[in-house]
Amino acid sequence: MLQLDPLTADIVVVKSGYLSPELAPIASPNLMALSNGVVDQFVERLPRNRKARKTFPFDRDFSYVPQVQLSARSK
Repeated sequence: MLQLDPLTADIVVVKSGYLSPELAPIASPNLMALSNGVVDQFVERLPRNRKARKTFPFDRDFSYVPQVQLSARSK
């Protein structure tokens, strides 16, 4: 539509949540840059207004030792 040929460009940037299928064959390498937006894949950046306790990856200043708890179905 714009009469652009991505094969002639040094760099092609696509604002998309995934690599467009028609560009995948020419992507070498395929890089993804995370940015602010409605759907933010960088979860540590998301606001948490009602946190009950510290949770990873949002909080990192605590130690965690996992404990095994068997399910009632495992018997």
